[in-house]
Formats: sequence, C-alpha cells, structure tokens
Amino acid sequence: MNPYSIPLRNLQRGRSTYSFDCGQEFFAGIEDSLIDDANIHAEVVAQRGEQLITLDIAISGTVRAVCDICLGEFDYEVEDCGGHLTLRLGEELREIGDDVYEVDERADELDLSQWIYEFVCVSLPIRFEHPEDENGNSTCDPDMLARLEDLDPANREEDDVPTESDEIDPRWAKLAYLKDNDKN
Repeated sequence: MNPYSIPLRNLQRGRSTYSFDCGQEFFAGIEDSLIDDANIHAEVVAQRGEQLITLDIAISGTVRAVCDICLGEFDYEVEDCGGHLTLRLGEELREIGDDVYEVDERADELDLSQWIYEFVCVSLPIRFEHPEDENGNSTCDPDMLARLEDLDPANREEDDVPTESDEIDPRWAKLAYLKDNDKN
C-alpha cells in the first residue's frame, strides 16, 4: 500500500481519520515537483456514505524555500491550508467538477499524494521573502543585502560611472565600432 493512500474498497461507512507526514521523500516522488524539501503534516478526515466520500484535508508544517531577495534558504511556514474533496464512486478516476472527482470503486486504495501536493503548492506565495523578526526587521542575509546595495545604480557615485575619457578595453571598442556601423 502506498504510504500516502487510504483504503478505498474497505473504507467503512462513517468517519475515519488518517495522518500523513510528508518530507523530502514525498516531494521527490512527485513528478516535476516545485518543492525539494519540506516537513508537512496532513490530517485527512474521510466521511463515507452510500455513493460519496468526502475528504477534508488539513495541512501544516514548513517548506524549505529560497528567499527571492538574498537567496538565503529558510523554512516557510505552511498553516491552515488544505481543502475539501467530494469523491463519487464510479468506474475510473476523473475530475467531474471543482473539487469533485469520480474514483474507481473497485480500487483497493486511493492515493492522496497529488492532492496533498497541490494543496501545499496553492498555499505558497509567488515571491518568497525571509520573515521579519519580532521588531519588524528583515532577517535576510546582511552580507548579501550589503552587496546588493553596492550594486544598486542609484547608490553609485559619479566616480564609479564610466566616462568617455576612461580607457576602454580594445575588445569592447571593436564591438562598439561594429555596433555603431550596424546602424548605418
């Protein structure tokens, strides 16, 4: 049995609860995963009726992320994410509508990996930034922030800006000549 599955054929009517811990191994098993490492806990409550199964999936934990400002790694908190799925027993696994699926009633188990993965991905921000400390200060790498500050064109002094009187490397002069003559 897949470690991220629940029994389907033998699922008792009524309410059943399942817990899954999803780490690096879990995300490595997802094809083209956007997440390399995480420590996620998923709590699944399955409610089985005559022809329907409802799943309430609650996910919490951390995802290893790279800060888009300083490129430092940090653990991004994933809280209060998950969702609700309605499964109709039928002949094959297919999507019927938003969060409504048909599942093969003859299957022994139902793999929840893809749904858990998608709920985690949907909860992630487009842009990762280190969280602020308790005083509201950035926790980004100070050395990297200093380097970025030095490279910011707005912070360059006039002495740092090349002028025409500065000696130009002959290779660049040749390229500039070709570029200028290309305009003609």
